[in-house]
This record gives sequence, structure tokens and C-alpha cells, in this order.
Amino acid sequence: MLAFPEELSPEPIIDTLGQQFNIEMNLNPAEPPEEEDWLVIELTGQAEDIEAGLAWAMSKGVRADTISID
Repeated sequence: MLAFPEELSPEPIIDTLGQQFNIEMNLNPAEPPEEEDWLVIELTGQAEDIEAGLAWAMSKGVRADTISID
């Protein structure tokens, strides 16, 4: 799950993850807590690309929480 602070809404975070880090995504809206917009995103790609993409997104202020679906 990724949480996007309001001030990041004009930035193309999702597009950048896909294009610069070669990550495929399946986006699912989630119930947003408080003032953040949450997305549940299924990420597909090389583990090192996903890790690099998430590290970049978090450096921008995105909050990432890993969930597993059985």
C-alpha cells in the first residue's frame, strides 16, 4: 500500500515508478485514512527494480506499507 501526502498529488509518482524502474502495476483504490490518499498496488518486476522504485518514492515522501495477500 502506498500513501500519498496531499502535496505530492501533482507529481507523476506512479508513472515514474513504471517508466524509470520498469515496474508493472495493478492499481486498486483503498479507503483513505485521515488526509492521505492510499492505493493498494500490486507490483510486478525484478525485486531490485521494485526495491529501487519504492526507495525513490519514499525519498519523495510517499509512505509504503507491505501487505501480503494469501
